[in-house]
Amino acid sequence: MYNFLSRELNTTNNQFTKQRWQFKGDMSFPKSIHFNILRTIETDIKQIYSQKDVRKFKAILFMLYEYANYQRTEGEQKQAISAYEYFMHESSQKGMYYNGFREFHESLDYTEIFYNLAFLYHELGDFEKGMHNFAKADEEYSKRNKVEIGQLLVEMIDKKGTPFWNFSNHLCQNCGGYDSFGKPFSYQALFGKKFEAKEVRLLLDDLPLLLKLQFVLSVEEFWNVYSYSYNIMKGLRINRFLGNLVWILEAYSKYKLGKELINFKNILDELIKKNSELHQRFNTLLNNTKNLKTNDRLIALNKIIDNDQDLLNKKAACFVVAYQFRNHTAHNLIEEFLLFKDSAYNKRIFCCILWVFFIICNDFNNV
Repeated sequence: MYNFLSRELNTTNNQFTKQRWQFKGDMSFPKSIHFNILRTIETDIKQIYSQKDVRKFKAILFMLYEYANYQRTEGEQKQAISAYEYFMHESSQKGMYYNGFREFHESLDYTEIFYNLAFLYHELGDFEKGMHNFAKADEEYSKRNKVEIGQLLVEMIDKKGTPFWNFSNHLCQNCGGYDSFGKPFSYQALFGKKFEAKEVRLLLDDLPLLLKLQFVLSVEEFWNVYSYSYNIMKGLRINRFLGNLVWILEAYSKYKLGKELINFKNILDELIKKNSELHQRFNTLLNNTKNLKTNDRLIALNKIIDNDQDLLNKKAACFVVAYQFRNHTAHNLIEEFLLFKDSAYNKRIFCCILWVFFIICNDFNNV
């Protein structure tokens, strides 16, 4: 139904690639082909709106799809973006002069255009514009196909060819075998099984739609910034992304409880008390570390996770890390807490919070 751009790029039968070979060596070809695309758009828009020609509309979408794939092989995604955006602009500006414009214009399905624009922006590394256009594609898709808002976005997670095709595997590779934790803090040690993509899928399936999308966005944003060398902007962004993640954890906990509670401590108490022993360890750790400064408390908890042989103490420590991080990021922004200059330490905090998601999903769903 839709010609969505894909990570798997094949231009074997692409009309523009064939033209490029015909004009091999002609330095004017890139400019002339783009100029011709823009002129074709102008001409076709007249026919689309004057004759209410849906077939011509679909034909121009396919031309833009092929042009985008061609420009991707040339590393010129910006040219493809320009063509798509020019078509959208001209459609509304020139089409409005024809009778019945509004009704006909709103009957056309723009899912493919928004999706492919989003894909191109994402491929260029513009995460914000990419996600903005993916959301517009999703709105259009839900309207045309009478499905829930967010459905197209959810379908992108782990789907071959999409920007998020490897989300679950990437999370496993970056967290499951993290050497700085060693065996005491591995997923295997906590849950008795290997950390694989199917475990991530179980968690994603357990999250309601909006939380699922927010979880994926927060994790992706964390990885996007994680590799940067340290400066104050990285510190601010990492702090906010981890704050978002633990906020999602609070919302997930409320969802699992099926009731609205205000204080995160009360939420965790209510959730964990199903396991009386874990509940006791959680409260003991809270009390034993309550007089420590934030960073000192986190360091003490990480030592428990690394060195304590008791599995419940490790899990309880993860919960206390999440509680401390949620409490602090919701109410404070000070340099002592903000500037985690050690990327490995950032990742430890990230994994502590992540493991709490899996503890809730695995232990409280009896997986």
